[in-house]
Amino acid sequence: MPSHKNPIPPDRTAFAPYNFVPLPDTVVPAEQQPDHDKYEGLTGHFLVRLTTQSPTYIRGLLTIPEYELQEQGKDIDGNPVGTETPFRKLVKNKPEFAHYGRENQPVIPGSSLRGMIRTLFEIVTFSKVQPVSDATRMFFRAVAAPQNDPLKQPYQDVITNNATNIDVGYLEWDDGWYVRPAKFANQVDSSLSGDRYLKIRKDAIDAYRSVQILLSNYVGLDQANYKPQYYEVTFEVGRIRYINKEKETKTPISANKIGTTADGLTHKGTLVATGNMLETSDGSKPSPRMNVYLVPEASDEPRIKIGNQAVLDYVAALTPFQKETPFSPTDGVLREGRPIFYVPPQKAGGEIIHFGHTPNFRIAYLKSENGLVRATTPQDFVPKKLRNEDLLDFTEAIFGFIRSGAHRQKKGWKQGDKRAAFSSRVSFTDARLLGRQSRIFFIQEGDNTLIPRILATPKPTSFQLYLVQSDEQKDNLRHYGSSIKNTTIRGHKLYWHRGQMTKGNLEPTEKDPGMENGHPKVNSTQYTQTKPLRSDLTFEFKLYFSNLSEIELGALAWVLSLPENHAHKIGMGKPLGMGSVLLHNIELQIDNACNRYQHLFEEDTWAQPQIMAKTVEAYKELFEGHMQTVLSVTDFKSIPRIQMLLKLLHCWEQSDSWLAATQYMKINPVDGEEDQYKNRAILPDPKDVITKHNPQPCQPSLPPPERFVERESKQLEGIVQYFGKRAGGIQSDSGEGIVKIHKRDLSSGMDTLHEGQRVRFMAVQEGDEWRAYDVEIIQD
Repeated sequence: MPSHKNPIPPDRTAFAPYNFVPLPDTVVPAEQQPDHDKYEGLTGHFLVRLTTQSPTYIRGLLTIPEYELQEQGKDIDGNPVGTETPFRKLVKNKPEFAHYGRENQPVIPGSSLRGMIRTLFEIVTFSKVQPVSDATRMFFRAVAAPQNDPLKQPYQDVITNNATNIDVGYLEWDDGWYVRPAKFANQVDSSLSGDRYLKIRKDAIDAYRSVQILLSNYVGLDQANYKPQYYEVTFEVGRIRYINKEKETKTPISANKIGTTADGLTHKGTLVATGNMLETSDGSKPSPRMNVYLVPEASDEPRIKIGNQAVLDYVAALTPFQKETPFSPTDGVLREGRPIFYVPPQKAGGEIIHFGHTPNFRIAYLKSENGLVRATTPQDFVPKKLRNEDLLDFTEAIFGFIRSGAHRQKKGWKQGDKRAAFSSRVSFTDARLLGRQSRIFFIQEGDNTLIPRILATPKPTSFQLYLVQSDEQKDNLRHYGSSIKNTTIRGHKLYWHRGQMTKGNLEPTEKDPGMENGHPKVNSTQYTQTKPLRSDLTFEFKLYFSNLSEIELGALAWVLSLPENHAHKIGMGKPLGMGSVLLHNIELQIDNACNRYQHLFEEDTWAQPQIMAKTVEAYKELFEGHMQTVLSVTDFKSIPRIQMLLKLLHCWEQSDSWLAATQYMKINPVDGEEDQYKNRAILPDPKDVITKHNPQPCQPSLPPPERFVERESKQLEGIVQYFGKRAGGIQSDSGEGIVKIHKRDLSSGMDTLHEGQRVRFMAVQEGDEWRAYDVEIIQD
């Protein structure tokens, strides 16, 4: 397989909060699958403690009423959601950490733990790389790309300079989508150009007013409330005036008056105002877009079919912008009668492959396979040997799988065939907070809510980061139009540990996008709200397993029990440094499953499972020995991709240099900052990152043993003496004096207490004081 370029020259080196564990050269096959009704393997559980090492957040579930509000398009107050709805009122931004009724008793869902362990298990066992999307279609634009950009020429080959190869027409639906070409402009008026559409300069409209727009609802490109627009119009032709970018005055013949159909001007057509290319629409800067487009009415030329595969690719790759009004949320620009720009087929009777809502539209990276031309997908860049459905790997054998319907049908596998589907042999409980740990939230002020910096979504279009690059020169970079012989995906994406994070590390700065007067815009669509837990909280969970071999159990043990100073990642905010968690105090119990079902009682008590176990370390060694034999190596941890994994899992001290080396690059520069994506720098591998930046190892924080010593607790009754915004006191009936109570320790559904109320509560002694929890009102 292609290998990644390392080291990379400093001026070509990118940085990011993530990196990649390289793909395996081969998949290690699983051992023979056992029958689920026979207990010949190892059955039991791991008891695991988990301590947070940085602020950690997993969003809680919606209640049924909250879910119904969201489905109805309403906010938490029941008001319809609109463009001015505050983001803190959106149901999807409910900030509570996951819990089951009591917010001060958070839980880490077993499903989150399962995903965390499965990800590492897949890497460590050299399993297949899956799932990798075959639904995402890869498209690109390179309108203003510099000459040395690897996409410049492929884009020009299709669109040509200044989009001179682009036609426009009107959509018609029949047994598929067709385009009826528009009239050439010189067919409308002989003084016009021979193009199928007219470019109407915005300065001719706004600055020189040589083009009159008589449409009352028209919104100009530079206006704050701009949106894409389509208007059926009539128009007149005459001389207009504008000044081009070379400061030359131009006075061509064009449309100089554009009105409604009711205005009854001489010619008919459609005015098309596409996106204005602004990240924000607050009017703070002009649009770089210079033109709107006037498309003459349809001609009587034969219509042209859009290829069915081209339509499927386009719809699968719709951006959020292309799903908004005036486009279709499911089909984008594909609406009956709508103007559409396209590259005409090269041969008579051919089909349209490239099209869009603007002349400089995105085009697909194309791949020809079995006579079908289609857009490439990320899955195309995973070698077939690493996604072979006929091969069973360790991850599938333990976590379960279902083969695709097409593959089952092709192989003739019937229901019950273990090659077609196999249920999981592991299950995870939720991780529950141990003991009575206090001040559990990261933010102690107010309602404990943190508005984090915008969490960037993956940008697979940044191929220089996501694909293997064997040459650092910009014009030689591999992209999604390259052959898999020359590049593959980088591998498994994991996030760096960034050390102990502060509120200042996680909150947005004044320079961040979407900020207004030092705060996120009230109606922002990019920000959310969270209630992260603080560092140094300890949870406990169990991982149950059934019918595993010693090798399989060893693989699980290896992933759970990482080397010293290494930690896992879980939940939201990983790019910011959130979600670092340490697994420790791991206990292994193996039951004699056969004996358990043969003996229900032992004398006058329930029969206890017989414990038969090697140590966790012993099972890890068995797994490493197996992998060394299969892969023909002498030391499992010395395998390069395992070394890369351990670098990414290592805990590193926070420092300014390490935070800078593991942050996102800036794509929207402010105050003269550089667009750090512009030069398509390459992301080094994890070992090279550590060599270059030399971060200092960090000793993870372990809780003191006395934290979880059971303290005396008892049920009491008493009278509320006082209660403020967050805390109060209860006079106990039993002589304990004033028992303190915090708002977070009220029973589910309670928000406050009032003086004189009689209450029942549980109390626990902390030093010389008593604290109340699970408070319920007996009498007002």
